[in-house]
Amino acid sequence: MALVLTAVWCALVLSMYHSEITANRLFVVLVLACTLGSLSTMFAMHVGAATGAILVMSASLITIMALNSLSGRLTLLPIGVMYIVLVVNQVRGMHRRFQRTRRLEQERESLIASLREANIQSWRPKSGP
Repeated sequence: MALVLTAVWCALVLSMYHSEITANRLFVVLVLACTLGSLSTMFAMHVGAATGAILVMSASLITIMALNSLSGRLTLLPIGVMYIVLVVNQVRGMHRRFQRTRRLEQERESLIASLREANIQSWRPKSGP
């Protein structure tokens, strides 16, 4: 669903692109860049969702920046590529932190269960001679 959501959003934004209006070209780039940042943060917990969203958004963003470059505006393309690389690195870091937090939460739950079991065992009467 994340991939479908992203594809539909990109199609909507790309449908607004008008090559002769400079403000429109910049607006479309900014919308795609902001969406890339927000979706990648939102989906960072799930690798598949994040990968699909980032690929579709990045392809759309690079397409628009390449079209702008054909119009003589070459500065956006390298800046956009650097932005995509930074977003991907941020998502990877967020995913690692999420995985570590989830693992620590599972270890904590396991420890609590072990302590409860040990507490129950300590209160049971000992059968002896």
